[in-house]
Amino acid sequence: MTTHDMLIDTINQKLFEVFNMGRTLSDSDWDDEAAKEISQHILEIVEEYQSLKGRSYDQWRASD
Repeated sequence: MTTHDMLIDTINQKLFEVFNMGRTLSDSDWDDEAAKEISQHILEIVEEYQSLKGRSYDQWRASD
């Protein structure tokens, strides 16, 4: 499995967390804070992937 495949798999797992959270809640019960935490974690995963690839991307970070 390549690093890219692992990135996609990890993001897929996080999206599945959001899907399950949304599926179990009604619209009025949506947990915005939990969704924000998952979003932040996805950005951190992307940043880690960028650092593993050794690319600078002009110092761009996903969380900027």
